[in-house]
Amino acid sequence: MKKAEKKTERQDNREPFINHHYQDDVLIIKLNNILFMHNILQLESIWKNAFETKTVKIIAVDCSKLELIDSTAIGTLVKLLNETIKHNIKLIMFNMKSTIENLFETAKLTDFFIIMTKQQFDTFLSERKTNN
Repeated sequence: MKKAEKKTERQDNREPFINHHYQDDVLIIKLNNILFMHNILQLESIWKNAFETKTVKIIAVDCSKLELIDSTAIGTLVKLLNETIKHNIKLIMFNMKSTIENLFETAKLTDFFIIMTKQQFDTFLSERKTNN
């Protein structure tokens, strides 16, 4: 029984798979650990809510803590990219680990997704604020 309690306690201290917040008209989504078929519905729900309830012009996905992504999640990201295009919203993926970025390059996803470093994204946001 103590082992089960420790396991539960450890699980309670973990970050959720997906966090998000709004910064003006930018939705920032932070992916943690693994993005796969069992948690992709949470991402889709956040995305759908952004289209329905907020005036979002940019969806930015922070991949700094993303360790692994499966083919179902990649397919969903492509579907969500198409939705952002329909809604005239810019999608930016930023702060990717090299393993994830290599996967995107190998799959030719870099031809479709805007991928930035953290510094590039921060500069983009600050320049955007200056111009508004």
